[in-house]
Amino acid sequence: MNCSESCRHGKRFRCRFRTPFYIYEDILDEIKQGYPVKEKNCFGVPSVQLELLVLGSLRFVATGCPFDVIEELTCVAAETHRKFFHTYFTKWGQKKQKR
Repeated sequence: MNCSESCRHGKRFRCRFRTPFYIYEDILDEIKQGYPVKEKNCFGVPSVQLELLVLGSLRFVATGCPFDVIEELTCVAAETHRKFFHTYFTKWGQKKQKR
């Protein structure tokens, strides 16, 4: 998606997630390197898209939006978002701080 900060969608994205879209893409690429992506879980249910988990984490950090509200926005369980945030997103943030 080509989403510059000057277009309407770019401005809306930055307002909602407090970061430009290209930085979201960079974060997503970095987290993908350490995230075990599977098509389906052990019950055969399709796995949650990593993109939604990263967006949920950005929304939480940017606005303090509770995980249950993020669940309503993404149709992904609040507990799944919470675990992802504390397991993968914070690890990514700690790595960034060390650089």
